[in-house]
Amino acid sequence: MIYTKSGFTLWDNLWITGFPEFASPGSDFYYPLIIPLLNITQDIYAQINYSTILHLIVAFITTYLLLGLITEKKNLKMAFSLLYIFSALMLSRVYVGHEIIVFSLAWIPLLYYSFAKIIYKSEYTVTNVLIFSLTSALFFFTGVVYLFALSFILMGIFALYFIITKKTDIKAIIILAISTVIFLLLTAIKSIPMISISDKLLRVDGTVDPLGGGGSLESNLASFIFGTPINKGYAYTGLQYGIQESTVLIGAVSVFLIIIALVYGKRIITIPSFCAILFALIYADGGKVILSFIHLLPILSSFRCPGRVFCSLMPLLIFLSLYGLIIVCQKLKENNSFKLDTEQKKSLLYGTLILIVLKVIELPYEEIPTLEAVVAIVMVFGFIALLYSEKITKDTLIYIFSAALLINIIFIIIDFTITPLVIAKTAVVAIVVLALIIYGIKDKLTDKKSRIVPVLVGVNIIICCMAGLTFIVPSNPELDTSAAIDVIDEFQNLPTDNIQKWAYTSGWAYQNMDYTYHFMNNGIHSMSAYWAYYLDTMLPVFYTIGDKQYSTADYIVDTQYASSGELSITNYTTMVKGVPITVPENILPNVFILRSEELIPVEIEEFTPDEVIATGDFETGDIAVLKTAYYDGWKVNGEAAASVGNMVGAEIKSDTGKVTFKFQPASFTTGLILSIIGVISIILLIVFRKKFENFVAVPEKKKNKK
Repeated sequence: MIYTKSGFTLWDNLWITGFPEFASPGSDFYYPLIIPLLNITQDIYAQINYSTILHLIVAFITTYLLLGLITEKKNLKMAFSLLYIFSALMLSRVYVGHEIIVFSLAWIPLLYYSFAKIIYKSEYTVTNVLIFSLTSALFFFTGVVYLFALSFILMGIFALYFIITKKTDIKAIIILAISTVIFLLLTAIKSIPMISISDKLLRVDGTVDPLGGGGSLESNLASFIFGTPINKGYAYTGLQYGIQESTVLIGAVSVFLIIIALVYGKRIITIPSFCAILFALIYADGGKVILSFIHLLPILSSFRCPGRVFCSLMPLLIFLSLYGLIIVCQKLKENNSFKLDTEQKKSLLYGTLILIVLKVIELPYEEIPTLEAVVAIVMVFGFIALLYSEKITKDTLIYIFSAALLINIIFIIIDFTITPLVIAKTAVVAIVVLALIIYGIKDKLTDKKSRIVPVLVGVNIIICCMAGLTFIVPSNPELDTSAAIDVIDEFQNLPTDNIQKWAYTSGWAYQNMDYTYHFMNNGIHSMSAYWAYYLDTMLPVFYTIGDKQYSTADYIVDTQYASSGELSITNYTTMVKGVPITVPENILPNVFILRSEELIPVEIEEFTPDEVIATGDFETGDIAVLKTAYYDGWKVNGEAAASVGNMVGAEIKSDTGKVTFKFQPASFTTGLILSIIGVISIILLIVFRKKFENFVAVPEKKKNKK
């Protein structure tokens, strides 16, 4: 709204009594892919649909690139990329309207791809530097800070392993450092203001509980296999967060393939991957594990919903699942058994013991698990036992995968709403996936019986996509029939002298989003709105000046009455479609003078979000006040403003006929300069590309050896 109504502005004067949108941690204010969509159409439904489809396409492409690190088989890469974009993890976010999380999920695979290219493949090119830095910037600009931080922690685990084991050289660290510096410069326009505002925000739901809503090893595995929330059914905590906050659903077969990849894969991939998965499992436990102190570390202590770590883990799980399939196909092609050598047997044993230790340190917080959780942990440890005892053969693998699929289907039917429309959508996905899988392995497996295994993997992808597709349902918030439209029409008949009208709704803002939308869309300031946080200087509904009480709002809309039947204000002015509207006797002007204890209105010459010019007879000692929440960066006649009852104000130094309020935050200027330097550094890197790549080039022998 701030783009379309007022051009590009720093101050949002349309809601929660004023907010510095440019500094908002959870805003996609700088995210470049959203701006063109705002210019293509003003239809909010179309904007949401277009942006969702666009980012699902981006997610498919970025996952395809990531999977290219493990195979050149295009068909297999496409099939597993479909698993990512149609997963319950992805589509549940679409369902609940977490659009910016869908944005971030689209870029995580590309971030991991560029990271692996540098640290694992030792490809020290300008292209990889730019992909890493630009993808990091896009990810950061989506506004999903916690996923950004968790994704970098997972990459940090890989980097730490490579450094400790000396699997990489100093040049890789230098390249990552250069890429990170460029990213920091590019995003300074958001990060510096974001740091500045951090101590001035209050959460709408109170203090963040970083430990709440955690799961356990068995419930985390149930999320992977069946898509159930990690704290489903817990008597003590209950389902604290919705299914979208912790569902994964890649299926039992995919989990088995991940285990195969971790056991038989290259140590350089599997060891850090296991460590990353282990961290995610511990983090997802929240406060239900002895190691829960990690949630109290700096930055992490401000994050809630521990199950969200699975969003950052998901691309790695998809990657390992495909890796496991490739290993299985290779063994089937060469008629190799799934025998374990000494190192593999030791790795499997140690990995299992680590998981057992994790379960032990969860025991003090253990609650009664769900049926899905019990079945999931039995399936996982049962498969591990079969691997360790070397009972896995081609035939047993087919039986195990078939049984796992049957169990998966049963629980999906129980836990998800499978409608004829969902089945029809799944049929289309099934044709595509099976065609991709069968074509992808036709030259790899000549034995017909061996081909059954990858086909079963394809079926696993299909049933997981089917569960994900249950979240794609028609939605209509009925904005066109909202009572807010009639309320706004009635405003035209009600008195006010303000150039910008302010409206306050008495009901729960979460249930009054239609009012927020229509108010803002009509240039009316919505004082109460559902948002994660607001300024600690947010204005109250009433002020007392002298012997008079003034209302900050021009209109008080009693939306609570419509839901509860109880009037917030008994002496309302009028009622529209069962919604009482009150026009207060004294309304605070958009701009006014305080002279002694008297309020004096003024004329407004210009009124924009970032600049307001008022005219009148301003005398020395007067206090000029702008009705908006105070924040550092507001200036009055070029001088820094002060907080006047949480509003923006300043004392007039000398008699004048004009006062200018202007929002010029230093944090934005500093961030802008640094971001420009970041853009210049990219240009220089491109211009001197050959010199840079020659300087950091890795000898071909060393690269081939790795």
